[in-house]
Amino acid sequence: MALGAGKLRRGDPFRLRETLDLLLEKPADGAETVRLFFSGRPERPLTIELSGVPPPTSRIRELVARMRGKIEDTPSGSIRLTLPFGTTDSSSLVRGPASSTTAPAPFAGLRFLIADDSPTNLMVMREMLANTGATITSVSNGAQALEAWRNSPLDMLLLDIAMPVMDGLTALRTIRAEENDRGLAPIPAVAVTANALSHQLDEYVAGGFDSHLAKPFRRQQLIDTISALRERA
Repeated sequence: MALGAGKLRRGDPFRLRETLDLLLEKPADGAETVRLFFSGRPERPLTIELSGVPPPTSRIRELVARMRGKIEDTPSGSIRLTLPFGTTDSSSLVRGPASSTTAPAPFAGLRFLIADDSPTNLMVMREMLANTGATITSVSNGAQALEAWRNSPLDMLLLDIAMPVMDGLTALRTIRAEENDRGLAPIPAVAVTANALSHQLDEYVAGGFDSHLAKPFRRQQLIDTISALRERA
């Protein structure tokens, strides 16, 4: 990482994570090492250069375009991502203006479980729910989500779908079966996923999800989705 490239930046963490996951899924044929180099002074775009990775797929190019960036080959044979993620400071993150801390907390006393295998995604969602009054439990896979539901009282589940060990859909199907066996009221559940095609959403509903959030999403979308489920409950 070049000097200055580690500053906080405002951008699209969900699409960036998916882009890097796809690029790093497997090395290029014949490559012995994979290298990432982050550069960009605070006033300049963020640049990520990757060597030892295969050519970008159409999905990767689509993600980069949606982030309003560009992807190109370099003379040395590496791939360069240039993203217009400007630098920011912690005070301008999703917590909102300072005056919001005095506003009524919309989810005071509620207990939410967030499951996502990306530490970055967990951090972003926790920041989005800061100052809402909710107590947040975060885990990194569906098996941990299932265990947390069994062992602690919760008011809502926000589950990623594609996770290691146990995916979010399998975890919720298990929870719904146990709720039925024990005569429990179903806990509201939101599928938080980048996989949001119509046939996938139908599968989530059939598996017991009440709603979904398609990554990437804004803080207000998260708040509105939770509020709508609370009203229905």
